[in-house]
Amino acid sequence: MGQTQDFPFDIEDVTELLHLRIRRRCADGVYTDCPICGDNRGKMKVNYAMNVWRCNYCGESGGMLKLYAKVHGISNSEAYQEICEAIQNGICFPAVPPPQPKKKASQEISQAIRAENPVIHQTLTGLLGLLKLSEQHREHLRTVRGLTDEQIDTLGYKSTPPFYMCMKLADQLIAQGYTVEGVPGFYKKNGRWTVNFSTITAGFLVPVRGIDGMIRGCQIRLDVPLKNDNDPPEKEGAKYIWLSSASKPMGTSSGSPVHFVGNPFARVVYVTEGFLKADVSHYLSGRTFAATAGANNTESLKLLFSLLAANGTQLIIETEDIDNPSPVRRKEIPKPDGGVRKLGIPTVVDRIIQQAIAQQLQPIYEPLFSDVSYGYRPKRSGQQAVRQVKNYAEQGYIYAVEVDLSKYFDTLNHELLMELLRKQIHDKRVTGLIKKYLKAGVMENGVTTKTKEGSPQGGPLSPLLANIYLNEFDQEMARRGVKMVRYADDIVVVTKSKRAAEHMLESCRKFLEGKLKLTMNLQKSKVVSLFSIRNFKFLGCCLGKNGRGIYIRVHRNSLRKAKQKLRELTNRSQGRNVRMVMAKVKEFIRGWIGYFYIADMKRILQSWDKWLRRRIRMYIWKQWKKPKTRVLNLKKLGIPEWQAYQWGNTRLGYWRVAGSAILSRSITNEKLALAGYYDFPAQYEQIRKLHLCD
Repeated sequence: MGQTQDFPFDIEDVTELLHLRIRRRCADGVYTDCPICGDNRGKMKVNYAMNVWRCNYCGESGGMLKLYAKVHGISNSEAYQEICEAIQNGICFPAVPPPQPKKKASQEISQAIRAENPVIHQTLTGLLGLLKLSEQHREHLRTVRGLTDEQIDTLGYKSTPPFYMCMKLADQLIAQGYTVEGVPGFYKKNGRWTVNFSTITAGFLVPVRGIDGMIRGCQIRLDVPLKNDNDPPEKEGAKYIWLSSASKPMGTSSGSPVHFVGNPFARVVYVTEGFLKADVSHYLSGRTFAATAGANNTESLKLLFSLLAANGTQLIIETEDIDNPSPVRRKEIPKPDGGVRKLGIPTVVDRIIQQAIAQQLQPIYEPLFSDVSYGYRPKRSGQQAVRQVKNYAEQGYIYAVEVDLSKYFDTLNHELLMELLRKQIHDKRVTGLIKKYLKAGVMENGVTTKTKEGSPQGGPLSPLLANIYLNEFDQEMARRGVKMVRYADDIVVVTKSKRAAEHMLESCRKFLEGKLKLTMNLQKSKVVSLFSIRNFKFLGCCLGKNGRGIYIRVHRNSLRKAKQKLRELTNRSQGRNVRMVMAKVKEFIRGWIGYFYIADMKRILQSWDKWLRRRIRMYIWKQWKKPKTRVLNLKKLGIPEWQAYQWGNTRLGYWRVAGSAILSRSITNEKLALAGYYDFPAQYEQIRKLHLCD
């Protein structure tokens, strides 16, 4: 039976009677200052649902009577009488002066001397290795910051652990041989090392690296901004704090180091404020950035500038917001068909502004978009588009019109696009800014060319504008009752007969070229059967048909490209450690399967798995090099001495040896798994069950 049924009051009443200062609210209660220890940082949790309290700083806890009794120095029965009297008579007791907070550790105990940079790097790397990144934080970095999973993992962002794990983490690091004394964030509590994480500092860690790539410290990007007592209500509060232990026994300061990301020998280096901003800017722009925690930390840049000067840096640019967009930087990437795709990479500031515009316009246009559109839209994907084509095929729509638009992003008509935008956006400032971005121009080889049409690929705003433009085509096809699927500028119109498909091909051309002023590539736009292995391809997939029905498969060109990539990653001449090779293979094939899981390719992956294991064994055999080394390693792996000597001195080629029974017995599948080999056929089956359970 809860206390709310036994007493005519609850802990919320007690909180009000004690005049506890509420710092923040949560789902089941509040966080207040602690009247027991005098802590004024809101570390005491008052649980309204359970009628209990606990201070995460001093460790005191209990029920509502104990709270009142300890504050006033009386018994629980006296506390009960006083609370009842106060509630019945409407008495409001004056606030009890809190005890004086404990003196800072720096006044009671000496602080540790800051450790050397290599020690700090090793320890913080070990700490990050023990932590994980929550899905909530990963989604924030993906959607809000625009980073990929690969970039997130490379940067090493990790979520802060719960406070009760701090001592355990320190113990684990010490047991693994790491030094924690003198490392920012670590301190001693009751004679035992711990790390300075708490409920208030919940968020994710941003490693701060020097020009040498070593971690100098960590910042915490807070989930809930931290406000000072004197902050006005409208102020949001601090979003970032250092992982520091300067005020703790045997703790040390973060030192406010400078963050460096990119090429240490870059000719041009950009300086900005904020470490996370520098990381995002580097990956979005490909440029080198140095960052400080704030405007007051610029003094620490002097040493970095001297190092950069010695490395050959010629220009240091301070990034700042500007009103007029800068020209985008031209970048050409090769296409599978032999051509090039022209990308336009905006500046960091322009990218941020474009992202903000896109986030505001997306909710406006999303309800207006057709269901046939799957590209660059929330909760929609290329896999859904392919499955929809399969559904149409099952309904008897077995002919497809593949519509290919020539240089779609580069040929958008500005006037027509602005006319479409003005129908929904009535703020001229917004439309005017979008027009400036469209007219900003392109910089190529130092020469700026004005743009009269098109929206360059590479900016956050371009995908949305492309969808708005082609939405006119989607709506027109819907009015005609035409079945189609569109992913960006990849369009498939399906029909039940070849004659109808040929008619739709001409109809699509007239609308796209006449109404939208686009150019249709007549060489690539064609009528094909959905089951044509050679001719039909949509988003890397095609359809197959057997006695059990219609199924999705990976197009042979996509299979060939993927296998070629695996062959390059496992090339025996690259000189990398085999564990690094397997990590790169895992990274690639995990992403590849994550995209093509909709396809039926169990047997293909099983054959790839056998082939890839053999290539890994070949790679290991090559690394052993000398016969003496091979003999020794084979003996270590359990091969009899005579057999190890025989195979260690064999003249057979690498591939022959890799397929032999002797390597299968010595470098077993189990040993490969322990070394980091990725069982991608099993992962494929798991993903299939997860996403295709229906």
